[in-house]
Amino acid sequence: MKLKVLAGLGVLASFVVATPAVAAQAPVVVPLQGLDAALPMDAPTLRTGIPIPVPGTPDAWHPRSEGELSPELAIPQTPVTSDLPRTVLAAPLPSVLDDEDLGRARVTSDASQMAARTPGFSLGRPITPGNGEDLGLPEIGTPQAAVLAPALQGDLSSGLGMDVPAV
Repeated sequence: MKLKVLAGLGVLASFVVATPAVAAQAPVVVPLQGLDAALPMDAPTLRTGIPIPVPGTPDAWHPRSEGELSPELAIPQTPVTSDLPRTVLAAPLPSVLDDEDLGRARVTSDASQMAARTPGFSLGRPITPGNGEDLGLPEIGTPQAAVLAPALQGDLSSGLGMDVPAV
């Protein structure tokens, strides 16, 4: 193959590998211009992004210990992380008395990192290895079923303010 073709394939491969790590969110501007007819003022603007969740590796199976045949977890928990994008909602403040521009009210939430864990299921270790009795067949014990609760961690912050036009 020619050197240019190989270089082009290498560049394409690096884009494919780097894109998921770089594209943590997809920016979105929500079109609210249709509200102009229903509101007695200009329509508000909403800018945000769609977070792209990145699943992690499921929790490892717990190793078997002496005298046990089955692993403890039946369905492992899976971590999921995502960057929540910055969101800005701005609406013009209408003047009741005259056509004076009072500015825009602004509600914002800063970008933040979120981490979650999916629910899991634990069955305990109901099967034990066989012994000399019962022809060496494994014994079945009482299952100790449990649901592992999902978790969500993050730091959300928001702000309320006003942009005043310059006089």
